[in-house]
Amino acid sequence: NASDNNGYWEGKTAVIQLSAEAAPTILSSQQITTFDGDRPFNHPRLASAGDYAVVAFASSIEDPNITNEYVMIVDSTGKMAPLTGTTLNGDTTVTDDNGNPVQALNVGLWDGDNHGASEISFIGTDSSGTDHFIGGFLHNNNDSYAFGLSVKKTATGYTANQDWLTLFARPANIGRPTIAVTGPTTAVACAAKGNNRPPEYGIQCDVLDTTTGKITYKSLVAPSDPHNHIYMNQPTI
Repeated sequence: NASDNNGYWEGKTAVIQLSAEAAPTILSSQQITTFDGDRPFNHPRLASAGDYAVVAFASSIEDPNITNEYVMIVDSTGKMAPLTGTTLNGDTTVTDDNGNPVQALNVGLWDGDNHGASEISFIGTDSSGTDHFIGGFLHNNNDSYAFGLSVKKTATGYTANQDWLTLFARPANIGRPTIAVTGPTTAVACAAKGNNRPPEYGIQCDVLDTTTGKITYKSLVAPSDPHNHIYMNQPTI
């Protein structure tokens, strides 16, 4: 929307070929989104499964005033691929405010609150050929969530299912999640914890079972010290 300064933030991909003995080469580059609202493509993160990638992002596609959390697929050429599937909130068909279908799935809470600060990592491929991912997002400036996603290639595109959704840190006013896969069925999710900015508690990390989303261990690994004006914030793992 050229009349709205906040409406320019769309998504673009570039496919880059690396060489051991030459400079990288850009094979293709294209804009992949033309979404609606003030924040059409916010804070994207990407995880590759080999010949495609899952992109997690927040967007005002379905509500011009609220960002919800989404995933989409880009293929090996960097173009958005057809995507169907199911999510835990039941919003299985995403359309923009003009009624046009969008090749994305809403993996947030779909509750009228803002989502953002996306995270996504590839876990691995199981014996049936299904690829598994773990993602995360900040909800309503209060909750840090992680979720599981299963993706399978079909004859016409891809299908994805959201397997679980786990709240792992609260309060989290600025709890932008960071996640690292630590084994075939385990991951660590960390986020800033606190009601304030900077967070008065510090950094919390949780160990998750990636097959179920169950938290098996959690700890405040880097506590803040407000009395001495020392605060821990924005982890990366």
